[in-house]
Amino acid sequence: MAHWDSIIRFTAVEGGEHWAALSLDETAASGLKVKGYASIEALESDGVFAEVTVKNLLAPVPTTGIPIICVGLNYRNHANEASIPIPEDPPMWYKPAAALADHNTSISFPPQAHRSFPDFEGELTVVLRDSMRSVPASKAMSYILGYTIGNDLTARVFQRTSGGQYTYAKGFDKFGPLGPRLVHPSVFSPDQNRRITTRVNGKVVQDSPFDFIFPVDELLSFLSQGTTIPAGTAIMTGTPAGVGWFQNPKCPLKDGDVVEVEVKPIGVLRNTIVYLQMYSQQDLSPSALRDTTSTTSTRSSGNLNRGEEDSASKYRIEKKMYGNLERPTCSRCRTSGYTCQYEGKKRRPGPAKGSVSSKTRDMSFRLNHLEGLLQGLHGQLASGQNAIPGYYTQDSEMQPLAYHNPLAVDFLQGYEQQNFTYPILGPNSNGPLQAVTNMESLLQFSPSLEGNPVRTEDSPPFSVEQPVMSPVISASTLFSASTLAEDSKQLLICLYFDHIQPIFPMFRKPMFHQRFHENQIPESLLNAMFAMSSRFVPTSDVFRVFGKFSTPWENFAKLAHQQSHNRLEENSAICLDDIKTACLLAIHEYTNYPGRKAWMYVGNAVRLSLASRLHQIDIKGNSCGLSDADREEWRFVWWAIWKLDSTINVTAVMPFGIDCHTIGSALVSTTVADFTNGITKQSTGTLLDTDSAKSWRAVREMQSLDPGDGFNIHLLAVSLLRGVSQCQQRLYANSTPEEIARMMALRNTFSCMRLALPAWYFNAAKRPSEQFHSHRHRLETIIMFHTAHLIINEPVRTLGTEQAHRITGDSLSCWQSSITYAEDLAGVFHHWESEYFAVADPVISCAIWHAHCGLTIHKMSFTDDGNSEVATRIDNALDLLSISLENFARWWQIARILQDSLKVFQMWSWVHLDVSKITEVVAQIRRAINPDSVEPGVVDVSLICSSIPDDTLDGNEENRVWTTDILE
Repeated sequence: MAHWDSIIRFTAVEGGEHWAALSLDETAASGLKVKGYASIEALESDGVFAEVTVKNLLAPVPTTGIPIICVGLNYRNHANEASIPIPEDPPMWYKPAAALADHNTSISFPPQAHRSFPDFEGELTVVLRDSMRSVPASKAMSYILGYTIGNDLTARVFQRTSGGQYTYAKGFDKFGPLGPRLVHPSVFSPDQNRRITTRVNGKVVQDSPFDFIFPVDELLSFLSQGTTIPAGTAIMTGTPAGVGWFQNPKCPLKDGDVVEVEVKPIGVLRNTIVYLQMYSQQDLSPSALRDTTSTTSTRSSGNLNRGEEDSASKYRIEKKMYGNLERPTCSRCRTSGYTCQYEGKKRRPGPAKGSVSSKTRDMSFRLNHLEGLLQGLHGQLASGQNAIPGYYTQDSEMQPLAYHNPLAVDFLQGYEQQNFTYPILGPNSNGPLQAVTNMESLLQFSPSLEGNPVRTEDSPPFSVEQPVMSPVISASTLFSASTLAEDSKQLLICLYFDHIQPIFPMFRKPMFHQRFHENQIPESLLNAMFAMSSRFVPTSDVFRVFGKFSTPWENFAKLAHQQSHNRLEENSAICLDDIKTACLLAIHEYTNYPGRKAWMYVGNAVRLSLASRLHQIDIKGNSCGLSDADREEWRFVWWAIWKLDSTINVTAVMPFGIDCHTIGSALVSTTVADFTNGITKQSTGTLLDTDSAKSWRAVREMQSLDPGDGFNIHLLAVSLLRGVSQCQQRLYANSTPEEIARMMALRNTFSCMRLALPAWYFNAAKRPSEQFHSHRHRLETIIMFHTAHLIINEPVRTLGTEQAHRITGDSLSCWQSSITYAEDLAGVFHHWESEYFAVADPVISCAIWHAHCGLTIHKMSFTDDGNSEVATRIDNALDLLSISLENFARWWQIARILQDSLKVFQMWSWVHLDVSKITEVVAQIRRAINPDSVEPGVVDVSLICSSIPDDTLDGNEENRVWTTDILE
């Protein structure tokens, strides 16, 4: 039998699960080239193996479907800190099989757990080689396969309220991570010369020798008495002092925390804590929220399962369901870790007599702020100054100026009529509680929020003529990222990582949260992030978070832009936060108000990234002093900027701001999910192939080096789309034989790409093992490929200017066949999950728009006499594209703009378009968003109508009159 010092279980880059032997001086990590065996038995018998590369380390247990045995109170120092007498026999419990988790993965804490004091327990773990039953202590050690490291994750509140049993508190999914390797008993002995150390975000929280109360041999013997313990069982041997519950102050695990448990020479078990949201995306729909409300409010006390108790407790606490004053018999709050509001002395609900509620404090602050501003205005009038913001003249005649303040009036009405709270301002921004003595003057002379005057009967005339000015009180002066309540900030951050990070990954969540808690995130960046995530706030929370502000994203974006501009004026060094802010502002502007300004924002983000040499991270001699993890973050930011420059200029049909031949930044080596959770891998140094026509050559290599979620393949598809658009732009500007040859090569690229990629790749159906975001990413990539295929087959100008708008026979044939690619694009949405719309790249809506226009023009220019099947297929594809764009419009304003333009375009689909005019019409619809247009995204009806033959309207007076009216 071959001897081994340590072994690892892992998935390989080449596929499959394997076992491999490592020497003790080798670090168990991804990227190792090893001999992979199918089982431990094959490894020990030196059987068949394969040379493979380690991709992800797995929990080093030979059997994964059996429970984990846990032992408590096995360290004297832990018993002392807990003030618990040392037991005669070791207390034990089981973790379910689903609690097993791997090294270097994220541990998802459900709401019930992360609100119940999540805690860590670093432990030495034994894995059995053989089944054992009633084994004496003298022989117990021979049953050990090896030693590894475990973390007995716990929800402490449930541990204290479960009647002395711990399985519920410790048995959540993935609450038992093990790894990184298994060390042979012959080279490791669990004596007091060994130490176990636990760190949270790098801070040591547990550090102890193996001060066992029950040594390993006695422990195994006790557990096996009269009980069969299966081979492959993992047994956690207890934790030392230092758990979060007994620290001073208490220290629960937080979202984004990285927990490391180290035992030499086994290694370091590392995992990231991730808090799951209370509701899934489906639960956030208005109907689901109504159902939850009705169900919870009518639920009587009694037996509830864990999810129902948690939901009921959250609803009672956030909605303040004050029923009668009788003490309820349920234990909802207590079970969920909250203090019951009925516990203790009975009293009437509401604030104590003499205290000030947040509503009153907030109202007083706002009204005092208004009065102070208005007193300043009166002072300006008294001194004869002319600059009075908010006053204006009309038709050279001075208008009486007195305003009601809609904010104050609406606030008072809402306060008097409804029991609403306004927790939008944090505690640091609440003004002093002062009596408002001049309420009438305050309400009469307050400028309106929108700047539109409202006349009152008692308005005193003013003789000072004033120009039109912006309102004194704008929405941006009332709240920002710095003045939001803490729970509102956390909600917006959570929504950002749920909806924006999967599209444009630029942050490592643990590091972001650490910087956020240390107040190191610039306010401009937070405002830019909140401008993106505020659109995703659930309907039920909008009023609670933003009050009566219907477009908070505008305020956040304006503040972020102003703060970024101020920083630009300082001429300080460019940092990564500046680039992230510029990128997010460009995305926000383009997805909400696509046009020239948004296009310029993109250019600004590109220039900042180029100025900081973000595009040359990996070139030789660029010693920027960054760690490998920081370099990977810079790469993710760079490719987000590059993708933004590529997709937006494709939709605008404009030159690109980045020269791909100057890129010296490697592709990422980490999945988006791992990167988000703070896990990075060493870079492979692979660069993106800049030759779009030959990009298929790099597909196989890129696929083998892809992190695992298809991110780099997606970038390759974007690069191909970029090359196609660039080729078409050159052809329309100056058709040369070289560019025509390049166009033909690009057309051939798609066939090569289809052969280079696996057969399953272009099948849009979700594979059994495919994760949520991996499938969504692949569908977006397929859409990019189909869009590029559609564009490259659109008719182009021929050589010479005289025939610029004529369509050749070859171009006509390609145009007719392009219907297949538009139908293929529409067919992707047969497999598109409804949840994808809220986390998908909004530029996909432009691809939908393009395909829809192409199919519509095809219907207008070709008649398939007697071929009803083709017409039915096109109609079905159009319906599928329309409903998909409608779903995107729920989340993104740019999709709504494109949807409206399609409605206008569809009004002209009844006419027959002359084939000779196709090139001119296609040139008009190729730009989904035209930055030169006064109304970007709107179809120029007059240009389309001018391309329609005159005989189309002959004999149809109704259509002639209708067309003339629209043009006029």
